[in-house]
Amino acid sequence: MKSKFTPIMIKFDKDSYEAEQLKAKQKLEILDEASVWIHNTIEIEKKINLKRLHLNMVEYFKDALLVVYKDQNTLGLSAEKLIEAKEFKVNELAEIQNRYEANNMVVKFSKNYLPSCRVERKDFETYTENDKQNTRLLVGNNLIAALNALDKHHPTAKLFCNRLTNGYVNFDMHRNGYYVNPEMLKV
Repeated sequence: MKSKFTPIMIKFDKDSYEAEQLKAKQKLEILDEASVWIHNTIEIEKKINLKRLHLNMVEYFKDALLVVYKDQNTLGLSAEKLIEAKEFKVNELAEIQNRYEANNMVVKFSKNYLPSCRVERKDFETYTENDKQNTRLLVGNNLIAALNALDKHHPTAKLFCNRLTNGYVNFDMHRNGYYVNPEMLKV
């Protein structure tokens, strides 16, 4: 009877995962910064529609400006002329929008228009693809366990592990630990 293959995680790219989480947080903070800028600049009675703001911050501000000053704007001035007359520094909002657009994270909105950026952990995980890779990974992990056990009793030359195993097991100085080289599992 043939056993069913179960993938085993080879590695998790923690640094990239945490960097993406930070980018997602920054993207949402920039959207909030734009909302705060608009609230501090004009007195909007209703809550800012973040989904519309996210599409074009400067245009959203112009539309909101026309609504806020509709009773006072008896001459029918355009949003640009109102901005000029009131001396609003829209270039600040444009800079916020540029930073927002430079961040390539995708913002999604829930049914009640709450923004979110999801970073999926699985996108940063690498798994074995067959039984042969599982066997090779387990052999490498057994060697790593033996090297760690030996190191508790006698110091080892960790940096020579790469040469000793022809790149099969490597030592990561940054994380201070051994790992099985994923490239060697594909051989």
